Amino acid sequence: TGLEDPHGIALDPKNGVIYVSNHGNYNERQKPGTGRFDAPSITAYPIKGNGDVAPLRTIEGPKTRLNWPAAMAFDPVNGDLFVGNDVDDSILVFGPDDKGDVAPKRLIKGPKTGIKNPTGVYIDEKNRELWVANMGNHSATVYPLSASGNTVPLRTIRSAPAEKLALAIGNP
Repeated sequence: TGLEDPHGIALDPKNGVIYVSNHGNYNERQKPGTGRFDAPSITAYPIKGNGDVAPLRTIEGPKTRLNWPAAMAFDPVNGDLFVGNDVDDSILVFGPDDKGDVAPKRLIKGPKTGIKNPTGVYIDEKNRELWVANMGNHSATVYPLSASGNTVPLRTIRSAPAEKLALAIGNP
């Protein structure tokens, strides 16, 4: 299947595809010595796949910038796959047919973004916004779906001022 410590899924119901983010850790259960660390990846499968199904395509390699990819969301209007890239403090955006060692179409990253260890992403289709849950600074940040680069969030939800420790939001 190519599954290696999966941490997120996103659905493209129009094209019948499920995307899975993989941290890259692998071992065969109950078999000592089978563990290994492979490169992080995103694998795509038929949405009705069942059992030991090979991926339709895989996004993997240094150009991808994948570093503990976590939650993902798929925008059915533009066909963009948004990936919470935990250790890189970024959101990567890939196209629906991307495969191999491909660079993201765009990324949201930088000190103005407020993104820190993003572990959740959600697309608000009605308002055309991207919501990001940030474990690293205990916040939720919101961006236009077209955001790119060092973009200031439209809104930030946080239980304390930016310079204070936020205790009420633990692991969003």
